Amino acid sequence: MRTTVFTFGLIILSCLGFAQDIKDLNFIAPFKEGLAAVQRDGDWGFIDESGALVIDFRKDVVILPVEEEGKSKFPYFKEGMCLIQKTVKDIPFYGFMDTSGTIVIDPVYINATNFKDGMAIVGELTKESLGRNDLLDKRVVNYSFSEIAIDKSGKLLYFLTDPQHVTLDKKYLRKLPKIKSTVLNEKLIAVPSKTTKNWTVMRLH
Repeated sequence: MRTTVFTFGLIILSCLGFAQDIKDLNFIAPFKEGLAAVQRDGDWGFIDESGALVIDFRKDVVILPVEEEGKSKFPYFKEGMCLIQKTVKDIPFYGFMDTSGTIVIDPVYINATNFKDGMAIVGELTKESLGRNDLLDKRVVNYSFSEIAIDKSGKLLYFLTDPQHVTLDKKYLRKLPKIKSTVLNEKLIAVPSKTTKNWTVMRLH
C-alpha cells in the first residue's frame, strides 16, 4: 500500500513539476504581445512566455509580413486580435480570434487589416439580387465591396468608402480588393478619394 501511494505521488509530482516540451517545430516566431507563433507541418499554434502551448495548432490563421522582422512572415496578435481566414468556393474571407483562440469576429469580410487604436478596416461584401436570367436559367446577382471600420466586437463604427462592384469568382478575382483606408490614431482615419489620388482625413466623433 505504501509503495502504491509513493508511486502515485511521484506521478503527480512529475506532472506538476515538468512541463511537456513542444517538439518537431518547423518555425518559431518572435514574441509579440506575450505570444509567439509556432509552426508544425503547416499548422500554426501559439505559445506563451513560459513555453506552454496556449492555442492549439490550427489551419485558419493568416500569415502576414512583419516589417520589423525583415522578410519574415507569420501569424501574430495585434491589440489582442489575430486575423483568421475561411475559404468559401476558393474565395478567402477574413475574421479575428482573441488570445484564447476563440473566434470573436466571424470570417465574413473579403479583406481586413490588423487592429490599431481599437479599430480594424475591413472589406464588407454586399449581395444584391438583380432578378433572373431566363436564357441562362439562373439568378443574376451583383456583389459590391466597401470599406468600413469595426471595433473588437465586430460592431460597425464608420462607413468609409462607397460600394465598388466586384466579381465574386476566383477566375476573375485574382487579387483581393485592397484596403486603402488607414487608421491614423483613435480620432482620425485616412480615406482615399473615389475619383482622384487624393485623400481625406476623416475626424471621428
